Amino acid sequence: MFSDFKNNVHDVALLKFKCPNENCGKSYKYKPDLNRHIKSYCGKEPNYVCQYCYKRFMRKDVWKNHLAFVHKSFVI
Repeated sequence: MFSDFKNNVHDVALLKFKCPNENCGKSYKYKPDLNRHIKSYCGKEPNYVCQYCYKRFMRKDVWKNHLAFVHKSFVI
């Protein structure tokens, strides 16, 4: 569902900044977005793990939202 939305919203031709990692395949419209991806995400393991379903997250805020909305649990 999300991938359909993403493909409809973004024109693939506009995603001209491609990650140099052969195993990644991510592309971005803006160079700073690519730089952030390379620095913070690409090739790194997620640091946050849901203790209920073991789903893994790169960002703490996304992990906390997952706990709150999916499992109705809150983290301080």
